[in-house]
Amino acid sequence: MISDPSGLLEVSADNWSLVELYRFGTRTADFLICRRCGVFIAAISDLETTPCGVVNVNCLEDRSRFIAPVTMHEFQSETLGARIARRAANWMPAVVRR
Repeated sequence: MISDPSGLLEVSADNWSLVELYRFGTRTADFLICRRCGVFIAAISDLETTPCGVVNVNCLEDRSRFIAPVTMHEFQSETLGARIARRAANWMPAVVRR
């Protein structure tokens, strides 16, 4: 996943019936999953007033431009407050066009 807090993530679909929205246990973000192939596309979190998100680099047409080494993170022990604060600081503003 990648994010640019100074950028903007715009999500749209030609056919929203092919996009599955899934929420994990904390129910703090919608994970967009393709119903055809099962690929995770993006995650959108509604942080009270301003939605923000991250996108799966492998879903981008120009993914070859993203050459930074992969960094693994562990979020299992993260508190709800810490999770929301991390997203507010690191995820990019998002617009979902339905």
